[in-house]
Amino acid sequence: MRGARLAISSMLLTITPVSPNPSQAEASFTGLGTLSDTEHFDTGAYGLSADGLMVTGFASRAPGEPVQAVRWSGADGMVGLPDLPGGSSFSSGWGLSNDGSVIVGNSDSSLGAQAFRWTHTEGIVGLGYLPGGSLNSQAFDVSADGSVVVGYSLSANSDEGEAFRWTDGDGMVGLGDLPEGGFHSVAFGVSGNGAVIVGGGRYKGHGFDARQEAFRWTVDGGMVGLGFLPAHDFSVANNVSADGAVVVGVSGQLLVQNQAFRWSMNDGMVGLNHLPTVASSTAENVSASGEVVVGSYTDEGSESRACFWFANQMFDLQSFLLDKDAANLTGWKLTSAEDVSADGRTLTGLGINPDGGYEAWLAILPPLQLPGDTNGDGEVNIEDLNNVRNNFGGSGLGDTDGDGSVTIEDLNAVRNAFGAGSATTVPEPAAGLLAGLMGLTLLTTVATLRRVLTH
Repeated sequence: MRGARLAISSMLLTITPVSPNPSQAEASFTGLGTLSDTEHFDTGAYGLSADGLMVTGFASRAPGEPVQAVRWSGADGMVGLPDLPGGSSFSSGWGLSNDGSVIVGNSDSSLGAQAFRWTHTEGIVGLGYLPGGSLNSQAFDVSADGSVVVGYSLSANSDEGEAFRWTDGDGMVGLGDLPEGGFHSVAFGVSGNGAVIVGGGRYKGHGFDARQEAFRWTVDGGMVGLGFLPAHDFSVANNVSADGAVVVGVSGQLLVQNQAFRWSMNDGMVGLNHLPTVASSTAENVSASGEVVVGSYTDEGSESRACFWFANQMFDLQSFLLDKDAANLTGWKLTSAEDVSADGRTLTGLGINPDGGYEAWLAILPPLQLPGDTNGDGEVNIEDLNNVRNNFGGSGLGDTDGDGSVTIEDLNAVRNAFGAGSATTVPEPAAGLLAGLMGLTLLTTVATLRRVLTH
């Protein structure tokens, strides 16, 4: 899995737990099958198109044989992609353009392991290498229109690898490294317009003592380190939102628990919270808006589990799907969520199927809405308190549980989730309004009791 390339994370955050409140839409789960109709070959998924309809990853050609890059759609099922000429028949797909028409990854070739770009019209095309290094490159992600590809290549600067940005006009261009330390960098994600690239760079030491720091690269600013979570000294950025504003990844320290993070310009690097049973976690990808983050965690038994975060609350994906009555999950173990659609509702990744083999999967979540979010804007704030106040005792906005009336239960939902979905602190007027509403609730309860006792 992608998290295994540089996995790490820790530091439990204390927040008020909230739960997604799905609408009528149903959750679903689908195993994506194999390249063979007669016997099971292992498969896995790494990339997903923006609409959630196309997947790329790998499939084994036969038991014990090397893997092959694949694409999957509901119409065509799983289809193998060709290898680059002259290689030893090994390849894997990692990323797709928004519409799924462009796939990038790596393949063996007559020259060596090489990044590739695949389209229906051109087939598979090798992207070459950075100058001066041994012949080894790999592509991990591609921009929305398929014109910008990112990854790493060995180069004259580093025999361990240098992050690159590829375009048809400029070819493969090295992005350098963070200042100080031994030279090594790798690009894992790119924004929709190709202008923001994220990954990890070396900032200290060589070899075993080396440390990686997450970076965010732009044309104007170059490569800038994003730092670490408190008490950590290692981080890597695994991907970035479509607009380049939100970066996700993992931060940690040697022999210390690792923790998934979410970074933004306003908030910096913030650790994503953990379930009580989590030993460590990593964030692999993020929805277009930056609201839904997907990845994996390691539980107390050292088992890897797929998960997602919404409004900084962590959910075990399999448990969530089972709770929403998603079918076809019997006997499965979902080990990692690797990518998410633009709207945050379709996920793909790695799992172990009921036969004990590795199989790619696709899961669809109901629309996610926070309890207490009365107007569906993704935040629980003063507007939601006003909705409860204005309609208390009646109906309409403020009815968070859909029971037809605005009651103390709705007020409690807003109170318990207040501030969720937003990094801002509670403004003083909102705090006063909340206190006033609680007073109103108390008076209403006392009045109700009085009527019961006097009649």
